[in-house]
Amino acid sequence: MALTATATHQLRLDLSRIIGLKNPVMIVQPPCKPNLMYKVGNFVSIEANFTPVLDNLRRERAAYSRTIIYCRTMDDCANLYLFFERGLGRDFTEPPGAPNISKFRLVDMFTSCTEMAVKNQIVTAFTTESNLRIVCATVAFGMGVDCANVRVIIHFGAPDDLESYIQETGRAGRDNLPSQAILFPKKNAMRFVNREMRAYCYNYSDCRRNLLFINMEGYKRELHSVPPDSCCDICQSNNEH
Repeated sequence: MALTATATHQLRLDLSRIIGLKNPVMIVQPPCKPNLMYKVGNFVSIEANFTPVLDNLRRERAAYSRTIIYCRTMDDCANLYLFFERGLGRDFTEPPGAPNISKFRLVDMFTSCTEMAVKNQIVTAFTTESNLRIVCATVAFGMGVDCANVRVIIHFGAPDDLESYIQETGRAGRDNLPSQAILFPKKNAMRFVNREMRAYCYNYSDCRRNLLFINMEGYKRELHSVPPDSCCDICQSNNEH
């Protein structure tokens, strides 16, 4: 049995050939989630783009929506984590002033270099009732992690390709409640992404959902459309005008 969440038609054919599947039974569903809204914004700086997140977290604290912020590099991840730590001060933990250790933090960091014990604490906290609200992470976080109530996925820099973006954003809204996927492309890193990902980032007129899933098997725009206000920022803007 071969399973994948985001294979295109061509990739499925290639995989079938490589692993020697002969006339396999195919069960195909597009990974298009109707409860997930897609947005792309301009990246200016960590302070400019993430201060609204910090302000909302300071106000709402443990009631803040669970959020994963994916970073392209460990340096970006560390700088973003330090931004939250310095910006919140003693409010970085719940309750305020508690020791700055993993089980009290509102924000934590998960990379391939994170100690295994801390990784396990973060995964446990993010998949159970806890105070942890935001995880700043590289792609090391997510595989095999089943958290039903992630409300927001933010990408600090674009992934290499659309398949990766679909897979990573799909970790939001697994409980079928309204959720958001927000992308802040970093211009100095766009040379590392493929043509389709670049087109998605620099698109200002077409439905983002359609651009994401048009090459996914089983996707049909007329069957998988959602109301403009819950589709993407472009559809929402066009609906308002």
